Amino acid sequence: MKDPIALIIAILFSGLAVSWIFYPEWAYRIVTTEQAARDRKRLKRCGFVLLPLGLFLLALYFFSDSVGPIQYQRARQVIRDCMAATDALEKSPPGFARADEFVRRIKAIDTRGTPDDLVAALHEHIDLLEQSLAAFREGKDHEQLDQQVAVAKERFATKVRKYW
Repeated sequence: MKDPIALIIAILFSGLAVSWIFYPEWAYRIVTTEQAARDRKRLKRCGFVLLPLGLFLLALYFFSDSVGPIQYQRARQVIRDCMAATDALEKSPPGFARADEFVRRIKAIDTRGTPDDLVAALHEHIDLLEQSLAAFREGKDHEQLDQQVAVAKERFATKVRKYW
């Protein structure tokens, strides 16, 4: 989801620049002809500075991948938390408690502000992992679920590589 505020700011900069370049008399009151000429020059100079800035912001808005620096930081924090949970999983003794603790730690990760595709991949992985663990506990066939978990894990790993 792109930020609508960024679009508004970009349009505002571009609009001000165009109006100051082509219609500078709209922005001031004419007192004397010397002041009008001075103000016209100043506004045109400011317009020529603002126009590239506004166009740059518009291009940035429309051609960006819609992930800002804050979302990248949040994504990296979520990835670090997942790595910490995986390290704890590898160091813990085998058994159901190990898997339950891993799922609990992964579910406890705060994903607010994280890109939607990373969150979706993480939740898909968690859901399939829980289903596989439940099937294994109940003695049901869990092979197909394990294959789905592996596919979801690979999908999550692809998103991790995108944001890392």
